[in-house]
Amino acid sequence: MIVGDSYPAMLRRDGRGGHQVPAVSGRLSAWLGFAAGVALLIAGHAEAFRPMELVGVACASVALLLLAPESVLALFLFAGAVKGAPAFSAAPVDLTLLSAFLVVVAMFLTSRRIGLGDAPLVPGVVIGAALASLVTLSALWAPDPAEGMHKALRFATLNLLALVAPIVLIRSRASLTRLALSMLALSLFVALTAVATGDPTQPMIIPGGDEIELGTFSAIGLIVAVTYFMKLSRPVLKLVLLGAALVVARTVILSGSRGALVSSVLALVYFLFNGVQMSRRVRRIGLIVTVVVAIVLVQAPHLAGSAAWKYKDQLFTTDTSSVVGSRTYLLERGWEIAVAHPLGIGAAGFDTVTNGLQYPHNIMLELADESGLLGVGLFCALAVAAWFARRRTPGGPRSAEALFAGSLIVLLLGEAQFSNNLDGNRPVWFAFGLALAIGRFHAASPDSRRALPQPSPAPAPSPAG
Repeated sequence: MIVGDSYPAMLRRDGRGGHQVPAVSGRLSAWLGFAAGVALLIAGHAEAFRPMELVGVACASVALLLLAPESVLALFLFAGAVKGAPAFSAAPVDLTLLSAFLVVVAMFLTSRRIGLGDAPLVPGVVIGAALASLVTLSALWAPDPAEGMHKALRFATLNLLALVAPIVLIRSRASLTRLALSMLALSLFVALTAVATGDPTQPMIIPGGDEIELGTFSAIGLIVAVTYFMKLSRPVLKLVLLGAALVVARTVILSGSRGALVSSVLALVYFLFNGVQMSRRVRRIGLIVTVVVAIVLVQAPHLAGSAAWKYKDQLFTTDTSSVVGSRTYLLERGWEIAVAHPLGIGAAGFDTVTNGLQYPHNIMLELADESGLLGVGLFCALAVAAWFARRRTPGGPRSAEALFAGSLIVLLLGEAQFSNNLDGNRPVWFAFGLALAIGRFHAASPDSRRALPQPSPAPAPSPAG
């Protein structure tokens, strides 16, 4: 079975006399299998014939695992944002669970092919496992133990998988490129399938979701597009990426998600502030993009369409009560609980003790309320480990992959201070895992220079005389 980075270069035996044939025939077969799987899924859904749907899902899944296991990881990351769309709602199983299963299979196949190395001992993985254990243990003293255990198990499986999977699957710059382009494709899908609601509080949403998910997952695509726009040299590719960046950036603004807009600007400023120092050519591009970002930020209320009212009244204003809005009470209750219970009140405890307020809309307060100061300490340790791990990539802290991972952390960790709960902030754990993964890249990996070229070393001086 041919999986992962070395797929295009590998040969496979024909099973008769030990002769080898080019792997391109295997790639073609995989693409045909994927097309057949999608066709069976569509036909089965149209005829309401569940066995055919299941066969279609199986064929398409196996083909994805063979073609690019990184795309399965991207699908897992975006599952919650796309599964409400008609194109994915036809799936006979929950897309989040299906993609999680496929990620586990991809990890197993990758570990069989090239091993795990020291992945289980990466400090970030150890810290993440300790935090997952603490969240699970806290369910024992939760006000509602059953609901607490339900939340803890979701966290300990799906969120921990989002942290560990990149470390196992992303081993080189080429695999990172395949992952990033898959993320960009899904981000464009999210942006292009967004639905206008006519409600000024959430002007655009994803099918089955809200404006926060739309803004966040569109912003992820924006970071991908900007990263590869500044690194790739082919004019045609740069033009395609520029178009993609404009589409997702427009969607971030039109979504009306204040957290996504602010976090996107911070992530872009971080990327450009560090990236413009790479070369003179990139410095000029960075200056232009910085000016454009500044103009967009100033003009956002005028470019936002039906979201303009929300930005004017709840973001671009000096009235702090309007900016925080109804979340003031949630933040105050979260702070009160954290101060009164330094050891935490147990998983899902905030929702129980506040009579259904769900979560405080701040990841740090949620951890403090339910897992105590120890939970906050472990989370901060994980964030620090991920931030510094990405700086150890062979290209250095200002390489494209290091800036990409850093920008994702800024974007998603910033958004987590305003929205969602531990489960909804699953992309944060993915960003941490990706940062830990690129810190383990090997300078001599066989395909490490396929998509993100590094400056050539200076020629050695000629010997004197």
